[in-house]
Amino acid sequence: MSPLLTSYVVQAAGALFTAVLFGFFSRTYRKPFLVHWARAWASMCIMLFGAGLTIALSNAQITSPTAFARLTVSFVTSVAAYLAVVWMIFGATELVSTDWAKAYHKHRGSIFAAATVVGLVMTLLFANDPDPFGPRFTVRVAIRSGVIGVAFVLAAVSVAVARGERARRGLGRLFVGTSFALYGALQLHLFWIAMSNRATIEQTNYALYTGFLDFVLVFAMGLGVVIWLLEEEHTKAQSTTQEIAQLAFHDPLTSLPNRKLLLDHLTLAIYQARRDRCRLAVYFIDLDRFKIINDSLGHSVGDKVLQAVAARVKSALREADTVARMGGDEFVVLTPDIHGVEDAVHVAQKVREAIRMPMQIDGRELFVSASMGVAMFPEDGETSESLVKNADIAMYRAKSQGSDLLQLYSPQMNAHAVEQLALESALR
Repeated sequence: MSPLLTSYVVQAAGALFTAVLFGFFSRTYRKPFLVHWARAWASMCIMLFGAGLTIALSNAQITSPTAFARLTVSFVTSVAAYLAVVWMIFGATELVSTDWAKAYHKHRGSIFAAATVVGLVMTLLFANDPDPFGPRFTVRVAIRSGVIGVAFVLAAVSVAVARGERARRGLGRLFVGTSFALYGALQLHLFWIAMSNRATIEQTNYALYTGFLDFVLVFAMGLGVVIWLLEEEHTKAQSTTQEIAQLAFHDPLTSLPNRKLLLDHLTLAIYQARRDRCRLAVYFIDLDRFKIINDSLGHSVGDKVLQAVAARVKSALREADTVARMGGDEFVVLTPDIHGVEDAVHVAQKVREAIRMPMQIDGRELFVSASMGVAMFPEDGETSESLVKNADIAMYRAKSQGSDLLQLYSPQMNAHAVEQLALESALR
């Protein structure tokens, strides 16, 4: 078997492997560019097998280049090569731009017809030339390799700038892009050698060496696609996990921690405060007359007010503090490591002043105030539930005395609340 024939057989095997691999993953992962590239490699397999068959027919003493069998194989080989280029560019456009892909699909009939005509013309040119390394070699092999090389370089560029993934440069994409670029460079080198120093191909094992190198690069492309798709699946899984955690532990409207996450943070803060023998404060905040805003201006305006209040409260606090939304118009603030009641009152006043400032919502100037209750660790409770409950009791005491008031918790408030609940139950 001649080196050139061996080269084509090896390359055809690699192309078949890649076509099957890309086709399998295109069905599994629903990637349009893989569908096109699977067809491109199937066409490349036909081209390489046809080129090898042409050499085999030549070695079998079918010497006339215009013999029916050789001419038919040459037609199929040439057309398959240029169709492979079309499919390769199809895949590249799917990666780069949806608009480009749609425009390419719109004219696909004309593009495929043009590729078929070019393949047939390239076969007919110098068809009677008996020299296998003469002008016939130039139009059938050299120019074809140059066009294929350009297509693969463009595919490598499309992998590098694939839309929606510009921020990520994974190992798989690096493998695929580099392999495509090297394969294109190898085809362009073959074009340059065929045009400038054809004796190198005729008299050396150049074709054999490049054929095995092509096979290695094709294998790298397949491996790269596998890694690329696995990396994408891993990224999607991470993103899904983060979204689930966000929904489970955060308020969807304000993106603040919800009650569950607040209690977790508060429990950890209590452990820390107990170990360091320091104090912390819990603030229960309820907006005054928020129902009037909802009823008169609509829930959409009410939602925007809640978002604005959440942002203001968060900006008024330290980075170590926690702001959570309990539901409705109720917020809870946790401030660890404070020195006493004076510090707690100072923080509460900062929060109240931030809420009081007028806000512009849908062209309206709104004024919002809040009633606030404060409970401190360890004197007002030693568990997260008791601290939140006592701060809530203090807030209701403040609300019962008017709007925009602050109330520190005292044990008498809890006794009063229990007494009132018992009285209401007895009356019922």
